[in-house]
Amino acid sequence: NTEPSDVDKKVVAASNDAEWTSLRQVVDLVDRLVRQLRAAGTDAVDSITSRMRPMVSRYGEGSAFARHCDNHCDAGSGPLCNGRVLTAVYYCNNA
Repeated sequence: NTEPSDVDKKVVAASNDAEWTSLRQVVDLVDRLVRQLRAAGTDAVDSITSRMRPMVSRYGEGSAFARHCDNHCDAGSGPLCNGRVLTAVYYCNNA
């Protein structure tokens, strides 16, 4: 599904801010995953040298994250290649 979703609110967070303590924990877990994949010799993560600040989105009732491709590369090159290797999505739904 590539149809747009209704995003109620979106922010790019500085995960070291005090109000984002829980987000910092999630970012730390993703960073640890990358280190473990690198230590295991996973070729795909060898090129990771930095990461973007986390983006937090809130979707309205009945809306959802639309599956999409963040990087359109052919063997690591091409006009639509942005170098993105890993995207982590963390869902927080109301019970």
